[in-house]
Amino acid sequence: YYEAVYANGLHFDLENPRCSQFLYRVGFKESSPQVQPYLNSWKDQGTEMLSRWIASEQANGTIRTDLPVPILAHFMFTMGLSVASLMHDIYGVDFDRNLAEGKPLFGHENEALQAAVRDLIQLLKAALKPQAV
Repeated sequence: YYEAVYANGLHFDLENPRCSQFLYRVGFKESSPQVQPYLNSWKDQGTEMLSRWIASEQANGTIRTDLPVPILAHFMFTMGLSVASLMHDIYGVDFDRNLAEGKPLFGHENEALQAAVRDLIQLLKAALKPQAV
């Protein structure tokens, strides 16, 4: 599941660079008060979707139950958002330059980026793994 989510995100960026650029600008660059309610709604809806999924997976025994759903949902949501800063800070992806040049946000498919995503997935799996009793 985790691999598919992140892989689809990278694939979406490569296949739909203009949509990806728009979402990045709105989510990370826009600060106008007119847009803020939409950003808050997007965050609330994303967190709610994750909360429902986490509760379902907890009931199935595939996600730890010793932490409350809202904490896990917040963790997953913010981890997803942090991928951009990881790619910029550690792998040198220059989102602003890619935007200016009309390239996909992540520039191109890159083994280092894919390896970073795999590492993040390993962290996520370890964090969500049911705790031994």
